[in-house]
Amino acid sequence: MDSLALSKGGRTAERLRAAALELFAQSGFEGVSIQDVAAAARVSTPTVHYHFRDKLELWQAAMLGLRALMDAKSELLSLIAHEADPVVQLKLLMRHFVRLSAEHPALGRVIMLEGMAGGARLKWLVKHVFADAYAVQIRLIEKARRQGRIKAFPADQILIMMHAAAATYFTVAPLVKAGFDRDALSVHARRTQEDLIIDALFGGLERRGAQAEERQS
Repeated sequence: MDSLALSKGGRTAERLRAAALELFAQSGFEGVSIQDVAAAARVSTPTVHYHFRDKLELWQAAMLGLRALMDAKSELLSLIAHEADPVVQLKLLMRHFVRLSAEHPALGRVIMLEGMAGGARLKWLVKHVFADAYAVQIRLIEKARRQGRIKAFPADQILIMMHAAAATYFTVAPLVKAGFDRDALSVHARRTQEDLIIDALFGGLERRGAQAEERQS
């Protein structure tokens, strides 16, 4: 097979992964068929089977597209490399994940759907997509707790709250439009959401905020 054919095959596989990710994020694994993905990618069903053995392999390939977005070994670590303060590092990561969630709403939707479903797919997703990013953030949360910079809530609860805060507004963008006639995916909405989360979430978590409240009471 020549390089042109390989290039064409690669483009087709990528189109299938992108279409599958959007469909799986909207309807979950059980709600999507191979035929649905073929129709969305504008190819035949045999073409899907040529590139992917079955629906699970297609789902895994689509989810690996999210791993590039969550790559903690490169982009996440470079974002915080110039900062020593763990709270500042967490805020930088928070802003990063808000932007990521706004640009790729499928990320939050997949986490929500698979996080509720549980089972073998979720274990695979955590291991192959989210584990590195989780490890970076848990390490920072625990460091900030040890230094007395944030309140001593369980690290996993803080992490899940951070992720929910980053993603939910964009995950329910259709609700925001229907209920408030606002475009949740606009640049302005994303920027104000970043500031809102930093102010509201870290204002409650940081120790200095608690001390200020005690002095006022």
